Amino acid sequence: KALRKKPQDRYGSVAALAEDIRRHLDGDPVLARRNTTGYVLRKFVEKHKLGAGASALMLLALAAGLAATLWQARIAARRFEDVRRLAHVFLFDVHDAIQYLPGSAAARSLIAKTGTEYLDGLARESHGDARLEQELAQGYLKIGDVEGNPYGANLGDSAASIARYRQALAIADSLLARDPASVPARQVAAKSHLDMAFVLPAVGKLPEAVLK
Repeated sequence: KALRKKPQDRYGSVAALAEDIRRHLDGDPVLARRNTTGYVLRKFVEKHKLGAGASALMLLALAAGLAATLWQARIAARRFEDVRRLAHVFLFDVHDAIQYLPGSAAARSLIAKTGTEYLDGLARESHGDARLEQELAQGYLKIGDVEGNPYGANLGDSAASIARYRQALAIADSLLARDPASVPARQVAAKSHLDMAFVLPAVGKLPEAVLK
């Protein structure tokens, strides 16, 4: 820079030259070179090697942690969907395939018990998912039918059946509170009331059944 042909391109004074030499010795960007982003960053890293290295390690650790979290979230979502499908197959396909088989009461009781556990677990993870809540309500209705609906093959557990219908109705009421025009929610609510009207007399609650 000091030897450039045009005077305006040279250092304006000895002090400016001395300042640039000091900057060079201190590892800072010099005026003799155009301050591109890459050049400034390289000089910064060279001057702060320890801090830059620590920052790079921290960024790598954060990136690795984020990647691990995203991977775990994907696995959790996949497992959630697996449980969701399993509960549906378990309650509807498997049960319907064996409900009229002689001696199947124990197996159907196990399906109802395990199905309820699946649904309760999914309900804790529903987080306001209307589609999932609708599926849960349908599942509880199905278990209620299995446990004690007198108009089909049932296990004779009227109290458990009513409890499942009430769970379905609670979900339907929640859905209707958010969307009063929801036809699927209205259908679940109607079936819940109707099914309870069928079962309530079996536990000595005829007046309540009439109100349904």
